[in-house]
Amino acid sequence: MNLQIERTAIIHIGISFVASLFLLLCTQTASAWQDDSSAAQQSSIGELELRSADGTPQNTALLLDTKLAGHIEGMIVSLSVEQVFKNASDQWLHGRYVFPLPSTAAIDSLTIQIGDRIIKCKIQEKEQAKKTFEKAKREGKKAGLLEQHRPNLFSVAVANIAPHEEVIAKITFIDQIEYQDDVFSLRLPTTLTPRYVPNLLTSSRQEGSILGADLSAKERSSNAFDGSNNAPVSNFSPEQLYDIKAVSPPQTHDDAGKTSHTFSLDLSLNAGYALEAVRSSSHRVSVNYPDAMNATVTLANGTARLNADLVLEWQTAVGQSPKAQLFEEKTKDGYFSLLMIKSPASNATLSLPKNVTFIIDSSGSMAGEPMRQAQQALLNGLQFLSPVDRFNIIDFDSEFRTLFKTPQYALRSNVDAGIAMVNGLDADGGTEMSGALEYALRHPGDSTDANELRQVIFITDGAVYNERELFALINNLLGDARLFTVGIGSAPNTYFMEKAAQFGRGTATMIGDLKQVNDRVTKLFKTISAPVLRDLSIDWGVASAHIEHFPNKLPDLYQGEPLSLVIHSKKPLKNIKLYGRMLDEQWKTTLGRGNSKKSPNVRLDIVWARNKIADLMDQIIFSNQPQGSPETQRIEKEILGLGLRHQLLTKFTSFVAVEEQVVRPRSQNAKHNQVPNLMPKGSTMPMPQTATIADLLLWLGLLLIAIGVYLGRKGTHRV
Repeated sequence: MNLQIERTAIIHIGISFVASLFLLLCTQTASAWQDDSSAAQQSSIGELELRSADGTPQNTALLLDTKLAGHIEGMIVSLSVEQVFKNASDQWLHGRYVFPLPSTAAIDSLTIQIGDRIIKCKIQEKEQAKKTFEKAKREGKKAGLLEQHRPNLFSVAVANIAPHEEVIAKITFIDQIEYQDDVFSLRLPTTLTPRYVPNLLTSSRQEGSILGADLSAKERSSNAFDGSNNAPVSNFSPEQLYDIKAVSPPQTHDDAGKTSHTFSLDLSLNAGYALEAVRSSSHRVSVNYPDAMNATVTLANGTARLNADLVLEWQTAVGQSPKAQLFEEKTKDGYFSLLMIKSPASNATLSLPKNVTFIIDSSGSMAGEPMRQAQQALLNGLQFLSPVDRFNIIDFDSEFRTLFKTPQYALRSNVDAGIAMVNGLDADGGTEMSGALEYALRHPGDSTDANELRQVIFITDGAVYNERELFALINNLLGDARLFTVGIGSAPNTYFMEKAAQFGRGTATMIGDLKQVNDRVTKLFKTISAPVLRDLSIDWGVASAHIEHFPNKLPDLYQGEPLSLVIHSKKPLKNIKLYGRMLDEQWKTTLGRGNSKKSPNVRLDIVWARNKIADLMDQIIFSNQPQGSPETQRIEKEILGLGLRHQLLTKFTSFVAVEEQVVRPRSQNAKHNQVPNLMPKGSTMPMPQTATIADLLLWLGLLLIAIGVYLGRKGTHRV
């Protein structure tokens, strides 16, 4: 009897101990997400977040308006994004607005207007800017803070908004126009697809070496988040929780009401050449042509929903397409230039056999129209294979599956098996990309033809949190393969798609509508089947000793791609000679001073600085050095200096503004609320949940305590 009592007591004590641990973890978890002064309390993307001091969401503040306005001059766009909010409550509020922008945007200013007051921001080191803002917030002063969380994701915080005041946050930026296949284009994101956070991102891995060499089977199949983005909070450090929160907004489907989540557009265009047409593949637009070279663009209905990337495209008249352009700006620090040289056209087609691995994303974020687009893109791609080509298909969500163990020849029976696999896919589960990417790059299969072209076609929305680690994986394992990304959906992670293609030495293709699939896939296979302009080099002439250009490493150019460089030189550029090789032939072109144009009131210095920062961030990945190493610290210090010197928003610099006057009475507390982002158009993915697992842990802890009490009483009764 005593032995049974002792055993019951031990069980009782053990369960109580475990329950205490659960409750402690629960308390820490809740505290980590609700502490207003901690980094982890920061808001989500695409929202004006308004919360009470204890972190409880309040009623939604009204998002009144979003205005996009700007001017395009040749290859440069200057744009302002103006968000208008109103505090419709009777309480003082703090707000945080999180938003996407092009990943190449050089953000150079923020203005906060609250009521009749305008606050201009200044640039500071990121941590110092946070401290400045939080101090003003506590003291009851008006304040604003603009931060970068990813190259394409940012947030604006506004402190101490009076009851019924209107708040206007205006951000300005400069960016480069895309040019390919004689088509100019501008893509402006308005929302985002919810980001998936993989379980392998533990604190130890984040602080250790870059992912890319060896992943265990357990790590590859682990799944921390499902489509709702509920993750074990205990896996992450406070810094990671802050970052995860910053890129993971609450989102809703298209039911937020007709008076919010809309934007207007007012854009002027001076192409520099006679225009043939201006159009949008994403929205209905109204275009007026004051003369042959100019156009103004607005939305046909005045406004549109914030649920899809805005894509504008234009072409010059026949025979007017530029072969080269050079924009130049003179400053006290020398000359800053933007150079665009068109690659040579070729009608040749490579007859070499291909080894093509298709990777298709069937995770939960692809649900709805994106999954149909992805399936159709892959099915179309299969039709471009010949029997001498080999292929494989890898499908992934929380885990990955392959059609074949190694690539097989594109015989009719094998292609039919691939078609059946693709048609049977459903979108669900997490977005565990790393396992599929690693398998594709590590398992090309044995080839008897040394000339076989290894190509990986990666079809996804790019909705992942750990972009940097995936870039490192691609960089470390690419070998002689080439990676081509196909961005799917109305709001893909364009930063991931383009940067993954860069590290994969391929191209990025965007598909936003099922009707675009055939044309875009046909162009892609035409691109990968055409000769590539390789081994590029530039002779700058007498000024070559004083030139710094980005990208620093000249890329290979695929059919229809131009060479685009931003350049800093001590002297003006005169005679530029570009050399390359296509197939077995040498290629050369010369750009004289006559091609130069004065930059039209645009700060090319910050465009250059923004490109240099992107190049430095790439160097961190290329170096394979762990975070905190002397090399990464050196690069981060250089990025910080560039941001401060050029008054430019970066990962390590932020804009902050403080009005010295105290406006909120000490007797009144300020509360918070939030306006969620719209889910991307066409997505049927369940809305992400913003709650932590604290409630679950609390219930588990209470359950364990109840079991312990029950066993304790049962043991006492037996005595």
